[in-house]
Amino acid sequence: MEDGFLRFSPAVSIVLDESWASETSRDKFSSSWTACVLDVAVGNADMCIGDFWITPQRMNLANFLTPFGNDNFYFVAPFAVSDETLGATLQKPFLPFTDGLWGVTFCFLIFSAFVMMVTDGHNMDDYENQNMVSKLFKSLYYSFAGYVGGGSANSPASVPGRLATVGFGFFVLITLASYTANLATILVTRGSATGLTSAQDAVDKGVTICIPGVVEAQLRSLFPSAVFELSTSTSGLPRLLWQGKCGAIIMGESGITNMHTGIYNEGDCGKVDDGTYSSDEEASCQRDGAGNPTSDRDCGLVKAGGLIMTVPLSVPVRNELVQSLSWAMRKTLSDGKVDTYKATFAQTLPPSACSGDGQSLQDALENPLESLRLPVTAMLGTTLISIGVMFLALLLSMAEIYTGKTIQQILGCSKEADIAFADDGQGAVKGTRRALIPSARAPSRRNLAVPGEDGGGVMGKQDRQRLAEMHRMLARLCGEEVKVEDFDVVEPKRGTKVMPLSTAGSNGISNGESNGESNGESNG
Repeated sequence: MEDGFLRFSPAVSIVLDESWASETSRDKFSSSWTACVLDVAVGNADMCIGDFWITPQRMNLANFLTPFGNDNFYFVAPFAVSDETLGATLQKPFLPFTDGLWGVTFCFLIFSAFVMMVTDGHNMDDYENQNMVSKLFKSLYYSFAGYVGGGSANSPASVPGRLATVGFGFFVLITLASYTANLATILVTRGSATGLTSAQDAVDKGVTICIPGVVEAQLRSLFPSAVFELSTSTSGLPRLLWQGKCGAIIMGESGITNMHTGIYNEGDCGKVDDGTYSSDEEASCQRDGAGNPTSDRDCGLVKAGGLIMTVPLSVPVRNELVQSLSWAMRKTLSDGKVDTYKATFAQTLPPSACSGDGQSLQDALENPLESLRLPVTAMLGTTLISIGVMFLALLLSMAEIYTGKTIQQILGCSKEADIAFADDGQGAVKGTRRALIPSARAPSRRNLAVPGEDGGGVMGKQDRQRLAEMHRMLARLCGEEVKVEDFDVVEPKRGTKVMPLSTAGSNGISNGESNGESNGESNG
């Protein structure tokens, strides 16, 4: 600003009065800053140099130059990792969605299971047991397993079934992406000592908030029902909180910066040294082992919530100087010199002693990635729920071992042909569980469809006729009574012997070749 003054002719002479504000003005206002504004208004000073908040009260006293900046006000609350109850820990994985949204998701999964059963229930690759109850429970499994697994758990064979899978997959894609984004935010959010998340939250809970008295009118208009504890200065706000007179603070961003450098704790300790306070406890002064004020006393006070309000910064001046000095201020701002001055002044301030997440900067520098890592408690609820599901699976497995039967057989909803066991010569024996033979299960009816007289099936008419002729020829060569099995077709013509595809393997062909050769030689 001094460069702006040098543009005047004759040169402006600046005489600094280090008393800041007169005792008469201090008697009228508890804030020394507002007292200085009054001195300008009554002619005791031509101007007060500093970053003054422009408030309605001060504007009624004196004129201000063009604002050269703004101070953003935030809600500040004590930060500390709080102990969570077991219930809160288990609830954490479900917090990304509201109860209503979880209900909609649950209903959709049940509906999806019903659609799967209707559109693809005849697919024996996925539904070996064609019992209606069995298909319903299998569909429910596919629906819920697909949701938690992030994709379809079944392999639909029909066009309607595949279309239903596309709709199901889209729902899973959107909901899981939203769930993951919200869950990440919740898991990295640590608890606070007060549990306050914003100024409105503090007001709703009846928590007293310490604020600078000079901005009470603005904050009162934003939070009419709030309980405020007024401070004569920003530097006194942390002290009031540590003294227990309030549970949170609303202060400017510049004050938050100064607080985290340790300046305010140093000032409180200085009040003990000069006799203003009788003890460190009374002044909330924190000292190290050598008796020096610490710089990290207020690291536990961090911003919570968003921006509350913005107050412009300027300088109060005598009326006769407003026009000329406002021109100098605008010129200085347009030249970018104010930003240069701010950057130069910022370099003179002590560095912040806090990392910004409730811990001292020294602790954060020792392990810079530690604050980004999820603690064990963040995934404890998810882990316990998953372990519970797996433990239930173990219990069901133990039931199968104890009874020697499958769960389907225990519940009475299976057929003997549904599950094939290894041929060990034993039946169901308690304490043992026979090995399943997946290959022995009934093949898919739609994949092995064979032509019938009505021309049905999955092949062309000529192909079906050739396949039927081949069956008849192989049956004659084998000289055995062979009939078609496991094919969903109309019964063949009377007297026709048809060999099933499942047995038309190496044995059938070798027998045909050997019989053909022997018959050919004898008939030759």
